[in-house]
Amino acid sequence: MTMDSLLYVDDEPTLLEIGTIFLERTGEFSVTTATGVEEALRSLESTSCDLVISDYQMPERDGIELLQEIRSRYPDLPFILFTGRGREEVAIRAFDLGADFYLQKGGDPLAQFAELIQKVRQAIRRRRAEDALKRREQQLNAMATNIPGVVYRLSVNPDGTISFNYISERSRQILGLENEPTTFFDQLTEQIVQGDQERFISSVRHAISTRTIWEFEGQYIKPSGKKIWISAVSNPLVEMGRLVFDGVIFNNTERKRAEEARRLSEEYYRALFQYTEAATVIIEEDGIISRANEAFADLWGEPSHAIEGTLRWTEFIALDDLELVKDLHHHHHRRVSPDKIPAKYGFRFVTSQGSIRNVLIHFGSIPGTGKSVVSLLDITEQKLAQEALILDEKRLEALVRLNEQETATIHELVTFAMDEAVRLTRSTIGYIAFYDEDERILTMYAWSKSAMEECRVAERPIRYPIDETGLWGEAVRQRSPVITNDYQAESSLKKGLPRGHVPLTCHMNVPIFDGDRIVIVVGVGNKPSDYDDADVRQLTLLMGGMWRIIQRKRTREALRQRNKELRAQNEILAKHDRVLRESETRFRQLAEATVEGIVIHESGIVRDLNERACELFGFSHDEMIGRDMLTLVAPEFVELIREKVAIASYEPYEAQRLRRDGSRFWADMHTHQITVDGEILRITTYWDITGRKDAEEVIRAAHQHLAAQEKELRTRIEMLRENELQLRSLIDESRDGLFILDTAGIITFANRTLARLFGQVVPDDIIGQSFLRYIVTSDREWVGAYIRRLIDGGTSSQGEALGIGVLRIDGSQCTAEVNASPIIEEGRSTRIQGSIR
Repeated sequence: MTMDSLLYVDDEPTLLEIGTIFLERTGEFSVTTATGVEEALRSLESTSCDLVISDYQMPERDGIELLQEIRSRYPDLPFILFTGRGREEVAIRAFDLGADFYLQKGGDPLAQFAELIQKVRQAIRRRRAEDALKRREQQLNAMATNIPGVVYRLSVNPDGTISFNYISERSRQILGLENEPTTFFDQLTEQIVQGDQERFISSVRHAISTRTIWEFEGQYIKPSGKKIWISAVSNPLVEMGRLVFDGVIFNNTERKRAEEARRLSEEYYRALFQYTEAATVIIEEDGIISRANEAFADLWGEPSHAIEGTLRWTEFIALDDLELVKDLHHHHHRRVSPDKIPAKYGFRFVTSQGSIRNVLIHFGSIPGTGKSVVSLLDITEQKLAQEALILDEKRLEALVRLNEQETATIHELVTFAMDEAVRLTRSTIGYIAFYDEDERILTMYAWSKSAMEECRVAERPIRYPIDETGLWGEAVRQRSPVITNDYQAESSLKKGLPRGHVPLTCHMNVPIFDGDRIVIVVGVGNKPSDYDDADVRQLTLLMGGMWRIIQRKRTREALRQRNKELRAQNEILAKHDRVLRESETRFRQLAEATVEGIVIHESGIVRDLNERACELFGFSHDEMIGRDMLTLVAPEFVELIREKVAIASYEPYEAQRLRRDGSRFWADMHTHQITVDGEILRITTYWDITGRKDAEEVIRAAHQHLAAQEKELRTRIEMLRENELQLRSLIDESRDGLFILDTAGIITFANRTLARLFGQVVPDDIIGQSFLRYIVTSDREWVGAYIRRLIDGGTSSQGEALGIGVLRIDGSQCTAEVNASPIIEEGRSTRIQGSIR
């Protein structure tokens, strides 16, 4: 616990010692002593303190002079005059100069110092409460000034009239009015255009009578003659028995102008909407499509009148894509970081007949409304072509890797090709069997790993006579691919699965020819969607390539065994080179068609690249050949990329790259290693993700800023609540009855002591009543005149205790002393504050 620091001044050392003992034994105070005024002032210059206690009569300079010095240097420092030679004129002089308390020595020391300790506590607490209240008012004024509107507080008087208690300074800027509470409401009403004045006054009366939120929007003419639109809103609450409204008045002229411009824009938009060839709809805030053009009706498969007002926008989105699109729509609709929402993105569109189309969506909100406009572009054919291109690239990559496996056995090659076949067709199981046309025997050679793990067949034959096979042998019998997308359907071609066989939902197998002979049967199953001709094409090309590699491998092995001469080896190398050149040609054709940048390099030195990579880095093809890729890396990422190259990492990573003009872009990079003619090369693909990274950074910064603001605001609110509670507690604990009167003599504030003095229980029992109600009849006339004199002339009775007769609520009377003074605001008396003892 931090102790309060006291400075005790007295010319009698014995009294200083006794007083110090009494004060410090409470554990609340640390006491510094001084025997005279000069010593006390020197102590204050070197050490701060929380309160000064001083004797009055001392050699050379007395306690009143010390009080004057302290008030000139430390105006807020609490001061208690503690003297044994008390006179009334000394006490009056001390209070006039700002002493907090005047205590007279004498009597029982225990009671005397107990009272002193209590006064010390009260003085320190009161001064701290005053400081906290000032800080709170400063904070509230600063907050009100920063709000882009006129912040105000008004209270409703008992007679129903309105009094403004506070108006922020922005009233000059926004309304052209001075923030003068007494005239503000009348001036505001007069400046509202004639057609809106009656509605304005009516809305105010309604809010007061119903104690509900007050809202108003209308046109306002500033004193300069400029016409603007204003909107006002305020919330009602009850404080000390009085209805008050806290609110803000905004200038919404620009919004009104924007609404008119939007109305005209909507007219133009309707014409454009009807005649555009893109499938376009307008979506209401509840998600229902309110307008659909003919292009959308054609895409959906029903006429526009069957769509409008009934179809919800989520009904045409495939379930797997629904959450993504909902999330994007939610954020865009509420204008939360709209620059982070992509201008367009793709999803799968489900028609009314249930067919799937791939579409590209352009999504935007209609300003000033909760509506959205959506345009859809059918890119199904483009998507299929793109997917085919990706599959071709994957197949090409698989063939390249097959070609690289020089030392692999045939079984290893077949197993690798089997895994790639499952991956390319998005299946879960697969198998490869060799076929001997002479013996009409299928020999099972490889199962996919998942099939081996799931299969529970006790005895697994390897050789299958083709005449004894069921559906999976039809590819040989029909000499063409066989697709079964519903394996559970009845079929005369099926002979059933053995117990423990992997369950099948769909199946496809393809015969692979060498000339006109079937040499391989490859099968895959359990794809999440239907198999189609694209899957047949990928399997045929991949397995055809595998068969050629196997044949080539067998040929090379046979040649190696027959002829170890250089001529035979050269022939093998020539064949190998030819295959690599063909592979390179296919790879280049594929690379030039992709939207990613592709660079082939050796130890970072560029050997080849596609056109997209040239565009990304800003160099021509010839300028890039032979260039060190590390020169195109942002300095802070050089070590990262060196590390990736050193460990031959295949894991994708992100880094900033440099363009020719020195600008930067974020790239998502994937690297693979290939071997050509014994030379190790690396293939790196670059995907420009600058937009995504920028979006992530802005979202992160926005979240941090909002979190910091929220934390600061919560801390301020909590401090204000604590300070207000402390101030209320101090006021209620006062031994004097405290009050504030308005200009009509109505009690607007009272503490609990005053309520009890007037015979009531709590302050709310007397707040809102006339002060003269509790004055005996014989004193009411001169007390009323005294109140009017304080208001009109601004005079004060501080230091002049006036005797009055108090009339309690039960009719009993007592005599009391009252001190009162006016509260001066902006040079005039607005209220009266005082105390009764």
